Amino acid sequence: MSLGATGNLPVFNTRGTERFATSSTSVSFAPFHTAQQESESALKSSRVKQASALWEDEVITAMRIPLEKLTTMALLSSGGYGEVYRGLYHDEPVAMKVLLSERQKDLGHINSFLGEIKMMASIDHPCIVRFIGVAWDSLSDLTAVLEFMEGGDLRSLLKRFEQEHHPCGFDLDKARIALQTAQAVTYLHSLDPKVLHRDLKSRNILLTSKFEAKVSDFGVSRWYSFCSMTAAVGTSLWMAPEVMMGERYDASADIFSFGVVLSELDSHLHSIEHCVNCDRYGDRTVQLDSTANLDSTLRLDSSQTSMTQPKKLSSSLWEDEAITAARIPLEKLTRKELINTGGHGEVYRGSYRCETVAIKVLLSEKRKDMRQINIFLSEIKMMASVEHPRIARFIGVAWDALTDLCAVSEYMNGGDLFSLLRRFDRVDHRPQGFDGSKAKIALHVAQALTYLHSLDPVVLHRDLKSMNILLSSDWNAKITDFGVSRKWTVDTMTAGVGTRRWMAPEVMMGKRYNTSADIFSFGVVLSELDSHLPPYASAISTITSESGDKVTETALMEMVAMGRVRVEYSPNAPQALVNLGHACVDLDPAARPTAGEVHYQLQRMLRRYQQYTL
Repeated sequence: MSLGATGNLPVFNTRGTERFATSSTSVSFAPFHTAQQESESALKSSRVKQASALWEDEVITAMRIPLEKLTTMALLSSGGYGEVYRGLYHDEPVAMKVLLSERQKDLGHINSFLGEIKMMASIDHPCIVRFIGVAWDSLSDLTAVLEFMEGGDLRSLLKRFEQEHHPCGFDLDKARIALQTAQAVTYLHSLDPKVLHRDLKSRNILLTSKFEAKVSDFGVSRWYSFCSMTAAVGTSLWMAPEVMMGERYDASADIFSFGVVLSELDSHLHSIEHCVNCDRYGDRTVQLDSTANLDSTLRLDSSQTSMTQPKKLSSSLWEDEAITAARIPLEKLTRKELINTGGHGEVYRGSYRCETVAIKVLLSEKRKDMRQINIFLSEIKMMASVEHPRIARFIGVAWDALTDLCAVSEYMNGGDLFSLLRRFDRVDHRPQGFDGSKAKIALHVAQALTYLHSLDPVVLHRDLKSMNILLSSDWNAKITDFGVSRKWTVDTMTAGVGTRRWMAPEVMMGKRYNTSADIFSFGVVLSELDSHLPPYASAISTITSESGDKVTETALMEMVAMGRVRVEYSPNAPQALVNLGHACVDLDPAARPTAGEVHYQLQRMLRRYQQYTL
């Protein structure tokens, strides 16, 4: 089935079943679910048929690039099934993976390679090696093109450390490598269905010249299905015991492999003696809470502070390690002009160590209220515990007394999305609709949500809106403002938290809610990106003109909760966007897509726009 700009959009509920949108044209979440349903035995029994199906697969064909645009240079590495060459594509250094010559006529190996390419094309994360495209003229010259990582692989680096007698142990660079690997695994395990890497090892962790790490090699990776996980897949030194022994396994098998990698980072040697529990794999931490552990190591290493056991949390949070570890000298801050004012605080532009920063403080009338101070401290603690390229970077917290508490974050010189869209509408008169720049903004926000929802415990933003999406000068987006964000538990979610027009009906009505509440808010943001107007602006105008009375905010939100009013899209909006947006704001929380599914669809949209501009 060719989807391109058409197809059917299934909206998923928690039982994994599908119900289709009523629109005649849409896109599909199918790659998440069709891949899950394929068993490996079926692949083996119908290789020829499956190979031809993969050639026609939209993910493969959408990523095809002209073979003649590739220049092959030096051989980088060779394995049992393939070779990787350094090459050029549009003057960009790339890595080109091909099958060994003796494997290029084996349909089984071609089919496996196509499966790997489809997997690589379906995932996108800053800590996973970027997939650029696939090229071929015939079966025998199939080539996967990836970003080139000039720092080589982690195994080679550690071997060099050993030869050069580099001291064993952990340092800032090693902690960063471990953290970035954890971020990649967290992303893979957050998808629905989960992706298991199944061959995580130091050889498959590639580095830039600055020791930034990205996970590579998805040759044996699979969408997780409880009944279809193959035994003894991976490399033996990094392989979890349950995989080796042919038992059923899940995402915790990747965690075992990660534990082995941690021991390598410390000792520089192949070793599995010190960091893994072979007895009870159910006890491993399956969701890598990278911020609570590795991120704190990074913070403490970078400030040359020794790691200590967490202190008992005081009622005011002043003694909390997340607050004290992030403390910076107040006298090092220079406060400049006021940027924004809200109901509880103000944000100023300022500088810290020659870097432009955003400085958030409580309003003067709130600074003597201990309850407001503690709420602000909780927000600071939340900001200090999350770290992702698509979340505004937390720099530190400063105070001399309760009255001058400051949260310091990176400064985003592009302002907020709400202001940009108002300028589009009122000043620039930019046409409504969706384009590559808007798709990039939406994708960045989805990446941030995917990360927050993958943490353990899950973090709900609870106030996602265009005002809380900040932009760089080239429109790279990051989310901010964790003032009402919470680590999610089923019994502790407060009713009516957030900003009304972006609020999910279940939150508004005081019902229990979960991550799907953030997805509803995201769906509202998608409508803003398309129309440049505040949420429900068209509906308010229509209701007012018909009744003669201005509709109140409360009445409007009651109509939203009843399904009488929903977000609207311009006539220029692509159908794929409309269907995704409507799925996000479905009144049934269980029918909304996950952040991972949203991310996947936006990634596909962005690729289409990028293809049109080549």
